[in-house]
Amino acid sequence: SGGAENAGTLRAWHARLYAASTFNSSFARTIAYLPMYHYRGCLSFVAILTSPGSHSYALGARAMTTRHYGQVETLTVTLNSVLRHGSVGATCSGAGDSQIKSVQRVFIDDDGTYPNNSRYPTLLLQSVFAAGTEHEGARRIVADGQWTSPWSWGIFEYHHYHSKAWELLLCVRGEASVQLGGPSGPTVSIAKGDLVLIPPGVAHKQLNARGGFTLLGAYPTTGFDLSIDTLTGSPTDEERERIKGCYVPSTEPILGFDVRKLCDTESDKS
Repeated sequence: SGGAENAGTLRAWHARLYAASTFNSSFARTIAYLPMYHYRGCLSFVAILTSPGSHSYALGARAMTTRHYGQVETLTVTLNSVLRHGSVGATCSGAGDSQIKSVQRVFIDDDGTYPNNSRYPTLLLQSVFAAGTEHEGARRIVADGQWTSPWSWGIFEYHHYHSKAWELLLCVRGEASVQLGGPSGPTVSIAKGDLVLIPPGVAHKQLNARGGFTLLGAYPTTGFDLSIDTLTGSPTDEERERIKGCYVPSTEPILGFDVRKLCDTESDKS
């Protein structure tokens, strides 16, 4: 693929491809990579990846993005397309396939018991630390001072959520199925090398685990009193306000992805 000589033309083709993937079921199984812009001298690519029963988007095409609450969306991105300026989490060495990462994103609304989080999605960054050890993972989490020293364990086997902070979970061993959002919420698979970011208010529960499933868990150092709460029922008014006011982490610690870009918080609710 060549450089983007005419950004307007590319955006027009991007819109056509998106429309085709929306209204044509056979075309909806294709993947289209488009050069979108240059970032610090490196060409960034995004992909539209759609399949029956799922939703995927080109990251940054906010005018086209619609939130599908309770459904898993897939973002296919390159490292340099979502790096925060000045990040040292990854380097830019071209737009090869080795840089393409799959990010699952789930927006979950209040279900009447669990508040969840209608503004920010749960993010699952797949296979970003597959070769790393538990010791190395712990070192990377605290390296830039933005995340607390991690605990090492699994996930409670009951629906619960936190009102004080985002929760970072890095899988360093085994795999598990985890339900999000309460008894009616979707289930995701977490395996070694995956990184999960759970916004405050989002219920989560471990359903089963295999292979010595182990996570490193941490919280942002900004706006956090180092004492996480664990809630299991409807929140109080105070807890709801606390969820709304929680600090949003600027980056995750493994690749340096910009969390707000991955959340795409300017999208409108469907």
